[in-house]
Amino acid sequence: AIIKSEMGDKGKARGVQVVSIGPAGENLVKFASIIHSCGAAARSGVGAVMGAKNLKAIAVRGTKGVTIADKVGFKKAVKVSLDRVKDSKATQRNILYGTWDLIFLAKRLGGMSTRNFQAGELEELAKNIAARGPIALRYIKEAVNKGLDMTMEQGLRLEADLYFLLHTTADRTEGIKAFLAKKPPKFKGQ
Repeated sequence: AIIKSEMGDKGKARGVQVVSIGPAGENLVKFASIIHSCGAAARSGVGAVMGAKNLKAIAVRGTKGVTIADKVGFKKAVKVSLDRVKDSKATQRNILYGTWDLIFLAKRLGGMSTRNFQAGELEELAKNIAARGPIALRYIKEAVNKGLDMTMEQGLRLEADLYFLLHTTADRTEGIKAFLAKKPPKFKGQ
């Protein structure tokens, strides 16, 4: 609000726009975000980059529209790009199974740390899995062991099948009830 008032913003819908960082960016926290009233740039610590440059905010105001020099070429490029995305195998897989498989990419890129990058990769996840019910753990092991020799599509299908099987178990119901009651579950392997 201070920046907008300094720039003479009169509260118009298309007035001064501001992106800014907070204390995380100022202190160079690795996952700091850049915030705007419409959302956040919250990947890869871009807020820390602004903080490293002692740049706390950027304010802009424009009065003219954006013109496209080659409207026909622009529309053609957009259509080509959208068709490529729509027809890609990755998009088709994500439509069928969701985007959870991006966890493998994150793991390969070293982005699977725990506790806001304070602990090693997957330490807490491994402990969490080990504490789960016997059926869930059995299905996880089955998915990993069988999935290693499958194509991505076959592995995703196996996991989806096991996931839906797990949803029919008494242990799942017990786990939800125990969670809601804030008590440890008593799994029976059923």
